[in-house]
Amino acid sequence: MNNLVKNSLYATAGAGLLALNTVNVLAGAPTTTFWVDKAATTTGNLETTDLPTTIQQYVNFLMTFLYLIAVLYALWGGFQILTAGGDDEKVSKGKTILIQGAIGLFVIWISGTIVKFVLSVLAS
Repeated sequence: MNNLVKNSLYATAGAGLLALNTVNVLAGAPTTTFWVDKAATTTGNLETTDLPTTIQQYVNFLMTFLYLIAVLYALWGGFQILTAGGDDEKVSKGKTILIQGAIGLFVIWISGTIVKFVLSVLAS
């Protein structure tokens, strides 16, 4: 039972840190861009940008949405572990969900990095 409590605390702490990171991203923390958009011109309220910048904006929006889904999924796994009540099958299911959420976060991060790298190569 002690091991279950310890694992539940680790899962809750990890999911909480992921949630804080998502809140930080959604709150508009400064992000790093790989290039300065020299082609952007502002006309009144309309801004025209080049294609790589537009693609990067869409990818950033999509990644934020996917990060949120992955964090909620990981939180669900932690909730499953916490409410297992000693049932080893539910604990195992919760661990699987947490692992899948972590893998999903990693895949989202790698995908975004690859897209940003490709766009930076195309922009130069």
